[in-house]
Amino acid sequence: MHSLATAAPVPTALAQVDREKIYQWINELSSPETRENALLELSKKRESVPDLAPMLWHSFGTIAALLQEIVNIYPSINPPTLTAHQSNRVCNALALLQCVASHPETRSAFLAAHIPLFLYPFLHTVSKTRPFEYLRLTSLGVIGALVKTDEQEVINFLLTTEIIPLCLRIMESGSELSKTVATFILQKILLDDTGLAYICQTYERFSHVAMILGKMVLQLSKEPSARLLKHVVRCYLRLSDNPRAREALRQCLPDQLKDTTFAQVLKDDTTTKRWLAQLVKNLQEAVIVEKTEPWHRCCATPTMLPSGIRVTDTLEQMQQGTLMRKVKSKSWKKQRYFKLQDDCMTIWYQSKRTGKTESASPLQDADKSESGTLEGEEFVLFYKALTQREEVLSLFQEFSEDGKKLTLLELVDFLQQEQLEDKGTEEMAMELIDKYEPSETARARHVLSADGFLMYLCSPEGSIFNPQHRALWQDMNQPLCHYFISSSHNTYLIQDQICGQSSIEGYIRALKRGCRCLEVDCWDGPNGEPIVYHGHTFTSKIPFREVVSTLGKYAFKASDYPVILSLENHCSMEQQEVLAQQLKDILGEQLLTTTTDGHIPTQLPSPEELKHKILLKGKKIGRLEDMLDGPGDEVPDVSDDDNGAEAEEERRRAKKDKETLAQALSDCVIYCKNVSFRGFQEARSHSRPSEISSLSEAKARKLIRDAGNEFVRHNAWQLSRIYPSGMRTDSSNYSPQEMWNVGCQIVALNFQTAGMEMDLCDGLFRQNGHCGYVLKPPFMRDEETLFNPSDPSSREGLGPVTLTIQVISGQQLPKVANCKDGAIIDPLVRVEIHGVPADQAHQETKYIENNGFNPRWDETLQFQLHVPELALVRFVVEDYDKTSRNDFVGQFTLAFANIKPGYRHIHLLSKDGTGIPPSSLFVHIRITEPPGPEQD
Repeated sequence: MHSLATAAPVPTALAQVDREKIYQWINELSSPETRENALLELSKKRESVPDLAPMLWHSFGTIAALLQEIVNIYPSINPPTLTAHQSNRVCNALALLQCVASHPETRSAFLAAHIPLFLYPFLHTVSKTRPFEYLRLTSLGVIGALVKTDEQEVINFLLTTEIIPLCLRIMESGSELSKTVATFILQKILLDDTGLAYICQTYERFSHVAMILGKMVLQLSKEPSARLLKHVVRCYLRLSDNPRAREALRQCLPDQLKDTTFAQVLKDDTTTKRWLAQLVKNLQEAVIVEKTEPWHRCCATPTMLPSGIRVTDTLEQMQQGTLMRKVKSKSWKKQRYFKLQDDCMTIWYQSKRTGKTESASPLQDADKSESGTLEGEEFVLFYKALTQREEVLSLFQEFSEDGKKLTLLELVDFLQQEQLEDKGTEEMAMELIDKYEPSETARARHVLSADGFLMYLCSPEGSIFNPQHRALWQDMNQPLCHYFISSSHNTYLIQDQICGQSSIEGYIRALKRGCRCLEVDCWDGPNGEPIVYHGHTFTSKIPFREVVSTLGKYAFKASDYPVILSLENHCSMEQQEVLAQQLKDILGEQLLTTTTDGHIPTQLPSPEELKHKILLKGKKIGRLEDMLDGPGDEVPDVSDDDNGAEAEEERRRAKKDKETLAQALSDCVIYCKNVSFRGFQEARSHSRPSEISSLSEAKARKLIRDAGNEFVRHNAWQLSRIYPSGMRTDSSNYSPQEMWNVGCQIVALNFQTAGMEMDLCDGLFRQNGHCGYVLKPPFMRDEETLFNPSDPSSREGLGPVTLTIQVISGQQLPKVANCKDGAIIDPLVRVEIHGVPADQAHQETKYIENNGFNPRWDETLQFQLHVPELALVRFVVEDYDKTSRNDFVGQFTLAFANIKPGYRHIHLLSKDGTGIPPSSLFVHIRITEPPGPEQD
């Protein structure tokens, strides 16, 4: 931490005496004698001093003093002897921590230090006395301040802790105010996709949440509270977004939410009434369908079906039956053919060997009370029966000696032998048990149950995507040209290129997606204000000012690394001056207006050096050297005889540029000067890394075909931008892979158009913290490289890598959009390799008839990768159709370098790249490296 002298300054709105007082009180926190008064005064000022949080965080010893206040209270918790004076004092410290937790500059560090864990002992307390209620409420306020920011890192952190059961305990027995804050925290966790999936992943978690919410509704019907009811209804509504939870809620949603019990309480609350109506509608949709089906009339029990499948579809699939394995013990495993009977209550199965038929009734088995409905634990039993996974259970039992649990050593064996984890496996095993084992008893014994094993396999640690690569893991200090850069074409368009709508929403979506190179086409507008649209078309127009304002606001929301604004300038000299002025006025210091060190660059700066900077790409008058006059800069002498013609040509171009380009706008272009491409040799003879050429996709393909190695070398020291053909008026895309194969950094795509091309883009940039920059392989960063993508042998290194993929099963695959009622998908899996031409390949499994719930393929696909560093692997699930083109179901794409071997889940995405939980594939991955020289 820094000394107080370097703390962030208090805004000038504060009087000088107040500023000195703030510093004085922060200093006084370090002394036990003066701390109590300082805590009181600072807690009063936390709303009026916006930068108090960084001042507290960066001042020496302050956070340690606040934590000391918290720890000092622990002895008063058990036995509960906390006094009002103690409670008030520690709550003042908690109020300051709440300030730190809510501030964007200190929140991440606050989480990284695991400071919220110091508060959990307070949330464990149960005393009803006022000091304890105040203590719990203020502690909840710190967590509430965290979740209020809607930041993914907050949810990810909280899900690794016990905050959900702690909130549920308070929701059940706390004061009304504490209940409200605890329910708000749960609501915020549920509103996050990861949080919703976590809570609905196992029956224990969901049933616990549903039970507490149900108790709260019952209590609210007796003691109404509109504020608390609002959060409860929102929790229920969010739960109904999960298909599996939605089916369960049809069984257990309290009647008070279905009738008019709360009509009077909500008469003036239109928002909550709308939420409640939507909740009831969500739960009734499939029920309406059921009433038209014959089987429903003879089924006394409303059914709870697996997630992702509409009621009629699932029943049809279950009534057709499927071959499954019945497991009684580790040694007794028999094939049986299971089928749901017409009464929707009985399961019929047939022995594969003898043909003997028997009946089983899971619904009746679960209905212990014989009431015809599932309640409480009965629902839990039925829920558990439907969520069991045979293939996972078989794998679990292979490593479990007793078939019931994995000991710590057995889990270590699995991690080493199957998952190929080779570092700290015992510590990793302990962490997995602590994180995913639902049973407290099992956690205490350091064993993993079958449920915990499944939760691990479905978690980020069990994903095919290496979790370490989700964070920033690459060197960000290389020159800018050594990275692939996520890039958008005509970013302002959200539809086609002829009549489509222009909108700042295009920029917001692209930036939130991690895009780091945006395009803007500027034309003269009315009243001296430049406008943005696709010139000479019928696309709508938006003010340039709005685009720049949007860029300033959203540029660094998803990534701290530089944004390149590619400016297509069609404005008059007068409005070019306006362009330059608006860029400078709105972006301020974000706009890069000089080199990073004031000297003539010999190479491009790194993303790290350009953090939080916006670079303008466009035309420039003369050379960058002409506007720099730093010590030691040597402007190249262009008067030599050998350079005479070239110098004259440069002077002619500069003169022409001065006639059409405003100097103020030219001066905004630093490292990305647009130049026409006149061949690799001419570009190299200039050797100016701050210049960039834009090439159409057709021109780039010709260069790849005719001079692949020269193209790779060129991109090792200078930027290249590729853009779609003008014939793509429908905003379709070309494959970016062939451009990446030669190291082109800025491969611009139409982000508004979903499809394979954008899947590849998302797949490549999903890694490295989603920062929009991916480091190129070493052989593509060498200016003397021999690599040519059309000749894989030109890559230095060993022979091809073998990628073996066993496609085992699918889970809860969604129905195809706009399909007929009652239709069930026939899923197949296709695995595609996108890379250099020699590696381009695809293979697919057979299709499984009428099973989107739990299809089993158990097929092995194998690929040879000659240049694995450039390979992307795309998993696609399709609905087979023998008479027409297969329908898309889901996909997931990732770089080969990000694949984790072993048994892995692939969490599928929709066509537009959003998640469709809990749809997934279960696979086994094996990567075989070629033998080294010593192995030959």
